[in-house]
Amino acid sequence: MARLRMDRRSQPPAPVRRGEILELDCERMADGPDALAKVGSYVLFVRGAIGGERVRARVTSGARKHGRADVLEVLKPSVLRVEPGCRYYESCGGCQLQHMAIEGQWVAKTDRVRKLLSFTLHRKVDVQTCVGPDDPWHQRTKVALHVVPGPRGGMIAGHLRPRSLEVVEIDECPAADSEAFRIARELVRAAERTGIEPWDPETDRGVLRAVVVRSAPATGQAHAVLVVREAPRARLTAIANAGVAAGATGVSSSLNDGPFQQLLGEPPRLLAGERHIEDEVDGQLFRISPGAFFQTSAFGTRALVEQVTRILEAPENATVLEFYAGGGLLGLSLARSVGRVVLVEGDPAGAGDAKATVDALGIRNAVVRHGAVEKLAPVIGQGQKPPFAVLLDPPRMGCRPNVLHAVTRKLRPQRIVYVSCDPDSLARDAALLEREGYRLTVAQPIDMFPHTHHVEVVARFEAVQKRDPARQRLLERAARKLRDA
Repeated sequence: MARLRMDRRSQPPAPVRRGEILELDCERMADGPDALAKVGSYVLFVRGAIGGERVRARVTSGARKHGRADVLEVLKPSVLRVEPGCRYYESCGGCQLQHMAIEGQWVAKTDRVRKLLSFTLHRKVDVQTCVGPDDPWHQRTKVALHVVPGPRGGMIAGHLRPRSLEVVEIDECPAADSEAFRIARELVRAAERTGIEPWDPETDRGVLRAVVVRSAPATGQAHAVLVVREAPRARLTAIANAGVAAGATGVSSSLNDGPFQQLLGEPPRLLAGERHIEDEVDGQLFRISPGAFFQTSAFGTRALVEQVTRILEAPENATVLEFYAGGGLLGLSLARSVGRVVLVEGDPAGAGDAKATVDALGIRNAVVRHGAVEKLAPVIGQGQKPPFAVLLDPPRMGCRPNVLHAVTRKLRPQRIVYVSCDPDSLARDAALLEREGYRLTVAQPIDMFPHTHHVEVVARFEAVQKRDPARQRLLERAARKLRDA
């Protein structure tokens, strides 16, 4: 019998149209930053609403599968609704949940992680209550201001409008570290004084694209990066010297000829001041290079170390392997309480930072390996006793299957601790790990970035069955024959 195929033209059109104003009952918070409402069975994602509210909203898009709308008026407010803490909140896309009380944000993030993991794994998953900072403001230690030509000449600097590439000019950000934001603004003013031309993404003319500042509140240090389309040395040096005079520890430049959405380009080159900064976490100083990965949340950095240590529950003589180690925050923090740690990082700047921290602190039980995780994971444990645990802290896209297979089939640790900044990629990888003989036993959400929909999750997987190596080799050989056939 011929397979029936649904042609797009045969699908019913959306029951809403752009610009239409509707009264909507919002059922719950969606997986992202919006509330979910329905028109019949058609789903609308409503920006600025909270689950349980009745609102008047304007439809902004109406695709066949779902649409979007923005709140115009709240007819029946949630008890969780509060006044936003920033005057740019309605126009700036840097935050999405300032209209919701912080406790409600934590509940929403916990529910999101629980529903996603339970749905993917087809069972109830133990997801603990999301933890967050006592003060949800001024927590972001990285400030990035996009710079574009102003409507009447000069330049404007700010964040992107929600779901847009339009830059909204801002002169304050209560979500960001105050010192980092102040230095970023001083650098923009210094750039204006030099007459350097802001880059126009529409014409590809101009020089300055963005100003990025990374601060370390514990040490008072900060490093800035001027993102540029080209590098006029004299003007950039003048801007950099002004930045150092304003309090930056150092200023670098990064040449970027990529698309507008790409923030940094080539590895940063020092213009003035110190090449690195140091941040203190739980009594240890960590070196941070501009452009290298290191957590950018004042509360989140400390909370992540605390929760990973708690959930790992490693004995004193344990060997722990960390993949995607960045600058060594987690692995080197664990080194004080376990027997040995091996850190693997593909970025040369991050691996260099981790090695420098090992040398500066005189850590004797830590080894840093520079190389792609995808290449090192399958071979790093050959001929050695299996480690007690493997710590995974991948980028947002999660782990590649070959990395997870190397961990589960060759390293075979008793425990895997997975640190994720995206619950969707965590859920996908959790399903693979469970098929490979590990079981997700606990997940701890952390609110690294209050007032956004982003949530970090620390998840622990326990080995529940031992794989027969001989049988595994037979399965792998059979799989290769099938591929080659």
